[in-house]
Amino acid sequence: MKNPDAFFKLTLICLLALLSACAAPMNQHINYEAAEPAQAQVDGRLIIKSASLTLVVEDIAAASAAVNAVLSEARGYVDSSYDEGDKTRRLSLRVPEAQFEKTVQRLGTLGEVSDQNIRTQDVTSEIVDYEARLANLIALRERMKVLLNRAEKIEDILVIEKEISRLQTEIDTYEGRRKVLRQQVALSDIRVTLEKKVTLGPLGYIGYGLYWAVSKLFVIE
Repeated sequence: MKNPDAFFKLTLICLLALLSACAAPMNQHINYEAAEPAQAQVDGRLIIKSASLTLVVEDIAAASAAVNAVLSEARGYVDSSYDEGDKTRRLSLRVPEAQFEKTVQRLGTLGEVSDQNIRTQDVTSEIVDYEARLANLIALRERMKVLLNRAEKIEDILVIEKEISRLQTEIDTYEGRRKVLRQQVALSDIRVTLEKKVTLGPLGYIGYGLYWAVSKLFVIE
């Protein structure tokens, strides 16, 4: 081409148009199918596992020590712990995904289970989407860097640097989201509530007996 400057500007305009099409705003739906396909390698399904248990125990301190022993065996840890008065303690536990089922079962033997809930969330497609999007954005960033090295005019350099900065912000955001999801897959969350068992006194037993007798007047079975 006889005019290198015109060729450079044409290349820059085409690349910026490509960036505008691929770098969709974060608060809008992203059409991943329109992006250039990337080979994101995912081994098996990626599942986030979590559980919540409420255990009725004789001694909260002793039960907490038993929870720590179970965690030590599973190579997990207590993420947070707080007491509600002297009769309830809430624990947030993190354990490796491979130890999740076994840990939930072990915890269930530490007291009387009054409530239990296990949840799973398949995030495979979400992570694959993030990795495909990242591959495209990183490729575009590298092309912009090559173009930056060829730029000679100040105005061209400023435009390219602005686009690289914007592109890097998007890359950091997607990498952060992907990292959080992978961490949630690798370390399962288990919420445990320890409740001190209520021991009825003589009057309590009498009251319970009256309640039982009255209830039978209305419902036999």
